[in-house]
Amino acid sequence: MEVILGLSQLELSLLISATRLETFYVQETFNFNMVYEVYTSLVSRARTHTSVTAPGVPTVVSGGSTRFWGKDVAFRSWERLGEIGLWTYAGRGEGRWRFVRCEIGMQELWGICEKRKLINSSMRGWFRESI
Repeated sequence: MEVILGLSQLELSLLISATRLETFYVQETFNFNMVYEVYTSLVSRARTHTSVTAPGVPTVVSGGSTRFWGKDVAFRSWERLGEIGLWTYAGRGEGRWRFVRCEIGMQELWGICEKRKLINSSMRGWFRESI
């Protein structure tokens, strides 16, 4: 799918989140709010990690190169993914609550992203957790 090559990091992040819902959470249909919740969780985990600085004392250390986008910006990117055919309507709900079906699978998306080097190391981990 050559259309994947032109996606922004946010659009790729949302698409990965959608395929995780489909694969990891066994959701055949889902809405933007569900995808955004997965996206928020993934970015939060990528931006912080736990490091043990003293025996048994965990410390949260900032890190990661994945930017967190607000819900309004993310929704506009989500709509663009629908406009280019990466998801289709499943017939229920409106706006952010409209249920959709992803038109690309996680394995296929992973293959394209890896082959074309489209994702950073944090995003690569999002696939590894699910495949």
